[in-house]
Amino acid sequence: MLKTANYAFEEARQEDLRDIARMHERFFGCTFSGQLGLKFLEDFYSLINASPEGIIVVCRDKGKIVGFVSGLSSEGGFAGRLLFKNFWSVLGHWRQGLDFVRREIVFKGGEFKAELKSIAILQEYQRQGIASELVSRLETFFKKKSVTGYKAFTDLKSSPDAWKFYESSHFCLHQKETISGIETRLYAKTI
Repeated sequence: MLKTANYAFEEARQEDLRDIARMHERFFGCTFSGQLGLKFLEDFYSLINASPEGIIVVCRDKGKIVGFVSGLSSEGGFAGRLLFKNFWSVLGHWRQGLDFVRREIVFKGGEFKAELKSIAILQEYQRQGIASELVSRLETFFKKKSVTGYKAFTDLKSSPDAWKFYESSHFCLHQKETISGIETRLYAKTI
């Protein structure tokens, strides 16, 4: 499946979090989370990485992070801790924050509490099986936590082709809504 043996997949280390946050900012700069700045994103990934319910898996090519996936097997107060730690950053972007809250209310997510929080692959490494391998490792973590299914959000502004990946990876479109003029989709997958 992978075109080269040079790729290494492993759980993220603390020293990787800044690079992961920068990659997030690069890929998702037009989204609410991408507009909150590097410190917010470092806190976001630090909280996931430190949580026993969270995981971040990176893909490296010759030591360089070329992709990552993050997820939580259960929210467990994650959003509250993140908001508390970054209250002023979030308040400064209150309109986008309202869209984020609206998304959380509009999209119920069905019975799934686990979530693929983010996935990003550098463009020159896409379509080589890296995303599929990252998702497979996320699902292995979820299974160890007795998770039977999980959800993933995407919007067609920041990730216009993400739906193709989700649907080819056996995710089911659970719900779609337009929030502030942006088509947003909730996918779910049973594992």
